[in-house]
Amino acid sequence: MKKGLLIFGIIVLLIVMSIYGYVTFKKVSLKNDVEDYLLFTGVNEDDIVMLTPLIANIEGDKNFQVSVRFKDDENIYYYYKDTKEDKVILESSYPYQLESDEYEDPIEE
Repeated sequence: MKKGLLIFGIIVLLIVMSIYGYVTFKKVSLKNDVEDYLLFTGVNEDDIVMLTPLIANIEGDKNFQVSVRFKDDENIYYYYKDTKEDKVILESSYPYQLESDEYEDPIEE
């Protein structure tokens, strides 16, 4: 009984670690791809203020996105990678808004 429970626990642990590893790998590789894309298209590295991978809870390739904020720009841009065509694509952009007065805008420091 104890041996079976130990094996079950190890299997569950391996599954959880595999899922976590997969998600981490997707987020880091997408962040690197978007950064490479932006630098390739002529964006200066110093103009990138924020580059944050996230899970958008959307089906398909758009599930993993990277939010990007540029110096001297009021918008946050969301990019994803089309894996079929191996291209980084701009999904959308929204005006940057602070959620609370407690947080400071990193550009205004």
